[in-house]
Amino acid sequence: MVADDNGTGLELEMPTKEQLSEWYAEVGITPDGMRRDINHLKNWMSRQPHLPHITDDVVYERFLFGCKNSLEGAKLKLEQYYTARATMPEYFANRDPLDEELREALKTVCYVVLPRLTSKGYRIIICKMFNHDITKFKPNLLFKGALMLSDMTRHKCQSNGVVIIFDLYGRTMAHVASVTFPMLRNVVHCIMSAFPEHMKGFHIVNASGYTNTLITLGKSLLKDKLRNRIHTHSKGVATLAEHISKDVLPAEYGGTYEHNMVKLRDFTYELLVRQRDWYLKEQSVKADLTKKVEGKKEERNIFGIEGSFRAIRID
Repeated sequence: MVADDNGTGLELEMPTKEQLSEWYAEVGITPDGMRRDINHLKNWMSRQPHLPHITDDVVYERFLFGCKNSLEGAKLKLEQYYTARATMPEYFANRDPLDEELREALKTVCYVVLPRLTSKGYRIIICKMFNHDITKFKPNLLFKGALMLSDMTRHKCQSNGVVIIFDLYGRTMAHVASVTFPMLRNVVHCIMSAFPEHMKGFHIVNASGYTNTLITLGKSLLKDKLRNRIHTHSKGVATLAEHISKDVLPAEYGGTYEHNMVKLRDFTYELLVRQRDWYLKEQSVKADLTKKVEGKKEERNIFGIEGSFRAIRID
């Protein structure tokens, strides 16, 4: 378990060995296959002059699982992940959880991790605003904190997928306007293209009239598979229980979990703080694009990455 050292007794639920075996079997991962593929990825990474030489097997294991046991998918994600770390310093540099500006920003609005996994092994994250003062809203730091949390939960406490609840209560046009297109583009790229997460659902609660219009427009531009994973709850939070068990959700969202969102926000921040040494060490692990060598066209597959091709399955 990843426990909270501040005496609250909170901890993140971890999957059992039986659960992990079941999840891995669902995507065709076997122990022998995992060892073989980790070695393959290590060798591949060592031949890429611009990519860091990662020796931690857990990194490769998580990328393989997140990419549904696709070697080429894992290579693509590893390439994009470490490139993003090099090209988006606003999210991947200066990742000190004790930074006062970051701490204050995450008190205002935060991606809060819920301790319990769902019956399917999904990790629930709630994006909630705790202070509506626009002068305290720092979207770049909000996104940085969210990506820091994603990195930590993936590496330290695995799940079978992520479900995000976006609570739009208190959001105004001023808040929306403060999120620039480059900010949004980069964070969406990280979540959808560079991070090996299984995004299992998006739930939107407390949306106003104009945000409902924007959500409807946005959904119309998405593919059916992703569009069907976005749920808007227009009559309060009660309908969340149709998708997420009440024992996972705090009372503010119609659940029975014993701790409220303020305590869960503080717990989430403590999780970041307790991994401070890890963040400070790994923030320098990124691509060196000055060393990137473009392969010959005939040596590259459709993703622009060399290596053996195994069919990619889409989650």
